[in-house]
Amino acid sequence: MPFPQQTPVLIAGGGPVGLTLAALLASFGVRSLVIENDPSYCTGSRAICMSRRSQEILGWVGADKALVEKGLSWAGGRSYYRDTEVLHFQMPNDPTQRFAPMVNIQQYFAEQYAHEAAQRYGNLVDIRWNCTVKAVRELADGNEIDVIDINGKTHTIHSDWLVACEGGRSTGAGANGAATAGYAIRRQVRDCGYSTKNKSRRGAIGVV
Repeated sequence: MPFPQQTPVLIAGGGPVGLTLAALLASFGVRSLVIENDPSYCTGSRAICMSRRSQEILGWVGADKALVEKGLSWAGGRSYYRDTEVLHFQMPNDPTQRFAPMVNIQQYFAEQYAHEAAQRYGNLVDIRWNCTVKAVRELADGNEIDVIDINGKTHTIHSDWLVACEGGRSTGAGANGAATAGYAIRRQVRDCGYSTKNKSRRGAIGVV
C-alpha cells in the first residue's frame, strides 16, 4: 500500500500510547497515520504496571475489558530484605471503583488490545510497521516529515499535527527541541526464600 502524501495527524510511535491515541482520534472521526519502528507489538516487556488512569483511558476505546481479564490487578505490596520487611504500602482503593489502582500486564498485550480497538474504525487508522521517522520540518501550515520504510526508501508526508509517542529517544520530539533526558537504574536479582502459613517457597527479589 503506498504511503499517503498528507494526513491530519501523524503519530510517531506505535506503542500503547500511540495506538490508544489513534483509536481515540478515530472515535471522533479523525484520521491518523501511525509510524512504528518495530515489525509488530514489542518483544519482551518494556512496561509491566499500568495505573488506574491508564486503564480508564483504554476504557474510552473499549480496550479495558480484555486488559483487566488478562492482567493481575492489585492495590498494595510488600518488599523484603532477607527476612525483614522493609516496605509495606496500600494504595487508596474503593471496591466500588471500576478499576484497581494498578494492574500488572506485559506491554505487548496492552499494545494488542489498543490496536484491536483502533482496527474497529477501519481506514481511519493507518499503521505502518518497520518504519522510522527520520526528519521533521516545521511549516506554516503543519509539518513535513520524512519516513523511511523497511526497504530504506524515504517518503515525505505532510501532516497538520505531529504527535511524538516514541519515548525518551523520540525523533519527532528531538527535531522540535523537546527531547527528554533519561537515566538508567541498575537492578540486581537475589535468590531468596520466604514462608507462608502452609509451606516455604523459594523465589527472587529485585533490589536497586
